[in-house]
Amino acid sequence: MAIQQNQDPCGSHRGLDLGIRSKTWVTPSNYVTLTVHPIAASFARFHVERTLARWNLMDLVEPARLIISELATNAVKVMQAAYVPKHGELSEAADSSLFNCISETFWVGLYRTDRHIVLQVWDSSRNPPKVAEETDFDSEGGRGLQLVTLLATEWGYLWPCTGGKIIWVMLALSPSES
Repeated sequence: MAIQQNQDPCGSHRGLDLGIRSKTWVTPSNYVTLTVHPIAASFARFHVERTLARWNLMDLVEPARLIISELATNAVKVMQAAYVPKHGELSEAADSSLFNCISETFWVGLYRTDRHIVLQVWDSSRNPPKVAEETDFDSEGGRGLQLVTLLATEWGYLWPCTGGKIIWVMLALSPSES
């Protein structure tokens, strides 16, 4: 499966046109804004689980929780990294700026079509996601997007005209849920 990048710089971020030609349900309550904080991924998982339970899609909870946990964790990491000073540049001003990222936010959302659910995470970074080519047993990271690739029907990213990036992941509904 290839990662898709939407070339439309002003692509809509809620109800993305990802080549899905089916009825889409999108409601504002399916989106949540989270503060950049180490526990944000747990709130993202809770939001996804609660929404899927409301839609009676419990068999998608586990893969969706794993995926949203990875994407939320990555969002927190890239947004926190923007506030970490480069080696040797730690000063009193830079030290206090480490706490500035606490006021930063990202959002997590999901919507349902008649054949898929789509998970989305927006963060302020313009850097594309990187899938590690190879990881060894000692690697502390690099496996998350490999997991997303294995679990997802399809996934990709885009840069909305409002800034940042949106990573989207599509999960297929079972025939009985469609």
